[in-house]
Amino acid sequence: MKKALSLFIFVLFLAACTRVPTAKRADHLLTHFFNKYGKKYPASDFSSKVSHIEIESINELQKNLAAIGANVQLENGNTIPVEVTVLRKAPFGWRINGWEQSPGSH
Repeated sequence: MKKALSLFIFVLFLAACTRVPTAKRADHLLTHFFNKYGKKYPASDFSSKVSHIEIESINELQKNLAAIGANVQLENGNTIPVEVTVLRKAPFGWRINGWEQSPGSH
């Protein structure tokens, strides 16, 4: 029983120590953010809905802060390269801290 409990605690510890968001979580964050951004600013490049996010890189900048390089593909056919910084806010998870368009692809 003690062995099973210690193994369970060890697995929880490993799962809790995620230093960067997963690609799936980054995809969801960016899709949700840029769809809302396009609704709020219809004159922007993101006025069309996001059809696909291609994650190029996820790098840890420091503890609880990561940079995501991605290509945002819109339904109108445009592809926009972006750099996004995300901040991990316990207990709510990862939140977008800032973003900018990249001058070219990654």
